[in-house]
Amino acid sequence: MERKCLKTAKKKNVMVEENKVDKLLTTVFGDPQKKVLRRLQRKVDEINNLSEKYRKMSDEKLKEAFWKNSKKAFQKKI
Repeated sequence: MERKCLKTAKKKNVMVEENKVDKLLTTVFGDPQKKVLRRLQRKVDEINNLSEKYRKMSDEKLKEAFWKNSKKAFQKKI
């Protein structure tokens, strides 16, 4: 029974040390998830800013803009 307690204690120490390392890395380099969220939020803001422009367009102008942007996107992939 004592042997099992020692194994558990060792695992807990490893976990504590890993958490300290993670905390240190996060402090030095920043939280990676927050960096991704900031980058994605900038894209969301760009898209939201375009919504007013497209809302004002007539159906015909909107179709033209769609096809124009589709062609550009397709050409970039090739």
